[in-house]
Amino acid sequence: MKTIFLRTSAGGKLGWGNLHRVLIFYDYFKKKKSFNIHLFVKGNKDVFDFLKKKKVKFSKINNFNLKKEESKLKKIGKANLSFIEVLNPTLGLQKIYKDNSKKLVVLDDILKSKYISEILFSCQTNKISIKKRIKQTIYNDFKYFPLRDNFNPFLNKKKRIRKKISKVVVFLGGGNYRSIYLKVAKILNNMNFRVDFLVGSERCGDIKRKVESLNKNFNLFINLKNIPKKIFESDLVICGGGYTKIETAYLKTPLISLSVQKHQNNLAKNFRAQFGIDFIRFKGNYDPTLKKLIIKQNFKKRMSISNKFSRYFSVNGLHRIIRKTMH
Repeated sequence: MKTIFLRTSAGGKLGWGNLHRVLIFYDYFKKKKSFNIHLFVKGNKDVFDFLKKKKVKFSKINNFNLKKEESKLKKIGKANLSFIEVLNPTLGLQKIYKDNSKKLVVLDDILKSKYISEILFSCQTNKISIKKRIKQTIYNDFKYFPLRDNFNPFLNKKKRIRKKISKVVVFLGGGNYRSIYLKVAKILNNMNFRVDFLVGSERCGDIKRKVESLNKNFNLFINLKNIPKKIFESDLVICGGGYTKIETAYLKTPLISLSVQKHQNNLAKNFRAQFGIDFIRFKGNYDPTLKKLIIKQNFKKRMSISNKFSRYFSVNGLHRIIRKTMH
């Protein structure tokens, strides 16, 4: 039986994208039943409660004490393979996993750190030059973005683009973006759409009541299980500038990207250059900018974006990553 280490961090300003992506690997290896999986998570109470509710076995990393963290690894023994997915992975963190693994894989879409892993994945096409600074094997493409299994039925399904926008989904990610959801809801209030807001559980408080009280055509879902179906059946998605824009693209659905963290500005800019989508920068002017961008999404534009997504996204990036790391 092979041992796998998975290391991530989430919650608060870090968002939840890294955690959800690592859980895709956790579920994949768990189903194979020939792997001994150890998940290490640095997070807050919301993160740990979420994992307990999902009955995910994990070890808490309560603070950034690398000696204590390494001692946990040594008690288990050397791993066959380690994956690190954190915001800004330090060399110190990489080193303890490299020293305690036969092979280290780092997933980092920002690519502003230094790396000592054998393999580096950027699951978003990143234009900055990295080959001059890093000697590892590098895979730098949206096509390596891993998806949960419930996306698979839609990857090769034909997407219908309606003449007019009727159904809108707002999907910013699993972090605490409560205030942004409320701002977007107020902007959409008089635009005559049916709108579904998809939010995570972190400090969601009374956001459901506040959003749904604005308009009878607004519905807010917390930790919705079948997000792919909801997005695939919508006409337009207002999504975050990080992972959610790629998940939406795999579902061939036109989108407007709204950066909810500063580092997403460059990621969304690169995405726009490749696919022609519109985006709003972090701390940009949501209103009237967002309203103007929605009005721009005519049938021709939405059809063009959907066709570009259809040609580019067809294979779950998880399978590409597994082939590159396990063989």
